[in-house]
Amino acid sequence: MGAKVPRNFRLLEELEKGEKGLGAGPSVLDRPLAREELKGPRRPATLISANSIPFLRFKKPQPRNLSHLFYQRLKQRASRLLRIAESREMLTIATQEDQWDRIIEKEFNLGSMPGPDTKHPRLTWRHEWHQQVWMMKRLREEEKVKNALMAAKMHDAVVEEQKLADEEAMKRSFARSKVG
Repeated sequence: MGAKVPRNFRLLEELEKGEKGLGAGPSVLDRPLAREELKGPRRPATLISANSIPFLRFKKPQPRNLSHLFYQRLKQRASRLLRIAESREMLTIATQEDQWDRIIEKEFNLGSMPGPDTKHPRLTWRHEWHQQVWMMKRLREEEKVKNALMAAKMHDAVVEEQKLADEEAMKRSFARSKVG
């Protein structure tokens, strides 16, 4: 009788063989499924938006892992918005620091501090915080575009699945009417 292998070791073996993990199962965008893959009548998913995050709902209640995914995405979004707000506050302080530097440079004839390159000839406190705000806004916009593209793909998948569901329902209805 062999020793019992813990489940996490078996999962590791399955991952190495390519049986589990990323890419192991079908994507929600691989729909519509072939009729042979279904166990009963086709039930198309419903396209839902949770705080502008698109997803396909196949059944209620939604699975725990999906709730966790939304929680993580919303937490990430809130973190970015908080960083934008903090960076804007720091921009105000950085602007005051730059004003102070100019006063000191003028008072003591120090000249301006050189910048990192020709695009930014003068090194400022404000520059880094401005870059931070710009980066967070860019990430937020990229997320919006990514969500919109995903929603469009999901919509197309739902429409195709609904067409097939309607066709199959008509075939079942036609078959029942012929029998009766």
